[in-house]
Amino acid sequence: MRIPLRSWPRSRIRKMGFLPLVPSAARTTSRTRSTKWRSLRNKVEELERELFKIQEENKAKQDSDEDLEIEDDDDTGVGAQGRLSSLPDIRISTKTKRPKNQSSVVLKETLKQIKEKDEQILLLKEEVRKSQMKVKLKDKEIYKLKSRISKYSSGANTN
Repeated sequence: MRIPLRSWPRSRIRKMGFLPLVPSAARTTSRTRSTKWRSLRNKVEELERELFKIQEENKAKQDSDEDLEIEDDDDTGVGAQGRLSSLPDIRISTKTKRPKNQSSVVLKETLKQIKEKDEQILLLKEEVRKSQMKVKLKDKEIYKLKSRISKYSSGANTN
């Protein structure tokens, strides 16, 4: 004897033991999808925060390099400008300058780090977009299956 399971409601089929007593697959997949999106969004935000920190550090380094002042070379508290009248043969500026090559190397390294973080962010955004497209396709499939189930359970199609 063949049992017409398609025409019966799912709850009745579950009670008879033909379907497992677990939540439907659509509910569990939507939960896992939302946690996956959340984790991807968190990763993107974390990378953006790291990028912002690196940019702030670079700005601070550049500002400190530009704002170096004349330093004292003894403990008298008088800078080189104050000693100028009494000792004219002493160098006026004792400021140590970085070689241009070293500052350009630092800038290149930070630009490289920024580019790497941008690439990581773009990859994560692309991954999020792909997963959203997959979700849309799954939702369409779920809608089609639900419409077929409702059509069979209402008795519109009698085979």
